[in-house]
Amino acid sequence: MSKKTIAPAAINALKEALTSIYLGASYYSLGSYEDAIDALKLAVKINPDDVGNHYNLGGIYHLIGDKKSALNEYEILKELNIDSANKLFDIIYG
Repeated sequence: MSKKTIAPAAINALKEALTSIYLGASYYSLGSYEDAIDALKLAVKINPDDVGNHYNLGGIYHLIGDKKSALNEYEILKELNIDSANKLFDIIYG
């Protein structure tokens, strides 16, 4: 049986993505929404198919009144996970 190893670059990317997610959540908790957006955008850059990051970005954009950006995250979510997209839609238009 052969062992598969993960390339160091992949491990570093994962660490960076996780750090960005945790930073985004921390900034959000502190009310530092622009910093949260920056951190989550980095996480999305590393892993563009992560549903949670797009959902959280959309929610924060809505919170700060940036409807255009919130709807952009909604459009991305429609391709990734329709249930999450519908939840974000309800937040934006609820």
